[in-house]
Amino acid sequence: MKRLISLFLAFIIIFSLCACTSDTADDYTVSFSLDNVPVTVDPQLAESQSEIMVVTNAFEGLMRTEPDGTVTYGAAEKYSVSDNGRRYTFTLREGLKWSDETELTAQDFVYGITRALLPETDAPAADSLYCIKNAELVHNGTAEASQLGVSREGDRTVIIELDYTDPDFLRSLSLPVAMPCKEEFFLSTSGKYGLSKDDIICNGPYYVRRWSQDTSSQSLRLTRSTTYVGEAKAMPAAVLLYFNMEAKNLVTNISEDQLDSGVLERIYYRSAVTKELKIEENEYLSWCLWLKPNGTLTSSDIIRDCLAKSIDKETVARHLSDGFSVTDRIVLPSYIVGKHTYGSYTSNVSLSKDNVGKTKLDEIFKSELTTIGGTDSITLAFVSDSMVEQTAKSIAQCWQSYFGMKVTMKAMSEDELYSSMGSSAFDAAIIPVGNMSHSAKAVLSAFSSDSPANRCGYNSVEYDLILSSAKNKEEGVVAAYLLEAEKYLFEKSLLIPLVKESRFIAYDEDISGIGYLSAYGVINFSVAVNADK
Repeated sequence: MKRLISLFLAFIIIFSLCACTSDTADDYTVSFSLDNVPVTVDPQLAESQSEIMVVTNAFEGLMRTEPDGTVTYGAAEKYSVSDNGRRYTFTLREGLKWSDETELTAQDFVYGITRALLPETDAPAADSLYCIKNAELVHNGTAEASQLGVSREGDRTVIIELDYTDPDFLRSLSLPVAMPCKEEFFLSTSGKYGLSKDDIICNGPYYVRRWSQDTSSQSLRLTRSTTYVGEAKAMPAAVLLYFNMEAKNLVTNISEDQLDSGVLERIYYRSAVTKELKIEENEYLSWCLWLKPNGTLTSSDIIRDCLAKSIDKETVARHLSDGFSVTDRIVLPSYIVGKHTYGSYTSNVSLSKDNVGKTKLDEIFKSELTTIGGTDSITLAFVSDSMVEQTAKSIAQCWQSYFGMKVTMKAMSEDELYSSMGSSAFDAAIIPVGNMSHSAKAVLSAFSSDSPANRCGYNSVEYDLILSSAKNKEEGVVAAYLLEAEKYLFEKSLLIPLVKESRFIAYDEDISGIGYLSAYGVINFSVAVNADK
């Protein structure tokens, strides 16, 4: 009886989402389930997977990233670059419009990018635009918005001047943070921009047609735009996004044709395999051990080195489940540098430390402990997650085996963990290292002294110099400096790679063409095909 009621409710939801549309009989929809609810679809503020997924399908920047990772033209039909590589002139396509059929002009891009860099906006990915002239100064409040290197000539020309060349610049212009924003409409929402379907207008292949924010049936419908004139024409008439559906029902819903696809939690991976669903696995982020350089015990370089050298990856790997595997890299090789993967420049690199032997390492550890007057006890914090907790237990097992240490385990929310970085609550922590843009530079820049993303509070002039040396360099040279920065964090025994996590997407057998963008870590639905419709 409960199953019949559930099927009936699912039918009502889908019918209500599909009822008010101009779709023809030949059109089809694609449905997708996510495990987090979007708070906003304001491009400049989009941060979670669901928010970025909506934005990247409903908006389009000057450039866009294709499913294969290449960067191509978006709202711009062409661009030119000055001889010194620091002045870009973008020409917009003719006939650009917003979903409310008002004209989209160059000023909308100027306003969108400027708004992203205003300190009061607090855009989570603002630092991805720091190569723009005076961008960092505007963002930290030491320069006026009028000094930003973004301007226009007429309605179809956007000019962007850079402080330094950056191989990731064009890709950054395809990110949500660089999407256009119509100032007049933004102001008319009185602070509610992006919080409901009536408080957002779009310029991408889809627009937000419906957004049910009722706690019992949270869903959003993206409908094919009739005003879009770009190259990413939408094939499905609509995309139905469902949020916070019961994860345990995802495999059943897909296998019984109640749902087309969705984010698959790792604990249900085996069930999906049994049901013969199509599964795509994509590297998401790494989990690393952070040994605080200002910790009570870990302020000692020698202690940190001993703790790092005692970690046995085989012990860690023994308890890993689907979606996790050990890694020897802080930045995943699949992340992006310019037009290529980081791994294409850093192949055959393995971050590992020579183990001098259990007895010798224990002697070094105890000698240094006596020198600094420390105790052989440590608190290891970690983000609350069953697999991360198991990894923490494996690390504790290694330390207890090598040094006889007393290890106190402390599970915390991610926000709690980072807010405690400056306190003495713990000396070591297992933290996620990655970002939704899958940018190698952004990962490492998050540990630079002045970065707004520096949640660990790390401060090193030497490290900052390595990253600043990458400015105004070609892509391959930038990758080399990034590798130097990655090795620096590892060799100083500050950040030790442990395991990498993958995310799974499950599909019905009739679904094809859904593009997982490695540059975003989200889904492109514009070329999805539903053979059963």
